[in-house]
Amino acid sequence: MPIQLTYELIWRAGMDAGNRSMQVDGRTAWNEDDYEAAVSEFNRLWRSRVKAEEAAT
Repeated sequence: MPIQLTYELIWRAGMDAGNRSMQVDGRTAWNEDDYEAAVSEFNRLWRSRVKAEEAAT
């Protein structure tokens, strides 16, 4: 059974991507690059969810 991509799960994945970006660069606060990493991951997963919903209809 595939993972259900809920808004909350996608949002958390984006936050994780931003936090990973921050930690890799050794910072304790986000900068613009970390925000971009979070938004990019959120958008990637959100598009995936939308495509899956469209395919199901």
